[in-house]
Amino acid sequence: KPITTTSSSQVHCIEPMPATVRALQRSAYKTKYDKMGFTVTHAALSKEDGTVPFPRGNTNKVGRENGGIGSTKCILRNCVDVPMYSLDTYVSKFVPEGAPIDYLSVDVEGYDYDVLLGGNSSALTRVRYLEFEYNWMGAWKDQSLHQAIEYLDQQFGFTCYWAGFNNTVWR
Repeated sequence: KPITTTSSSQVHCIEPMPATVRALQRSAYKTKYDKMGFTVTHAALSKEDGTVPFPRGNTNKVGRENGGIGSTKCILRNCVDVPMYSLDTYVSKFVPEGAPIDYLSVDVEGYDYDVLLGGNSSALTRVRYLEFEYNWMGAWKDQSLHQAIEYLDQQFGFTCYWAGFNNTVWR
């Protein structure tokens, strides 16, 4: 049975990998989610606006990760320049003015804090629940999780939790 909605809810999927964008857009069209507020944008998010090269065509597989902003694989491959937005710019261009962002999930293979820093003027003030990935890749190599948590708490009032050992949650 088809899903129907009468709300003005929106889901935004920002994806820089061309093959993955095509697959997401095709699925959204076939399921008619594209008519119900599901938007797939071919772009990257970071702390500033610009463009960034990503492998095009069959050189990258759908869902392939670790080929992001910091990847040097585009030097040797056929690439396409993808628009790169700060979170503030993306929200101002694609999300209705004043609308809350109930859930923001950031998973950009090591550049998560950069994306959050790009939302410091207006986007993060609209976020009610934030989830992001922390790992040793990308810009996280030179950034402090402690500093990120302090920033999110002091500037925006977020309380941060993360998965601990033995099925515990840490704060």
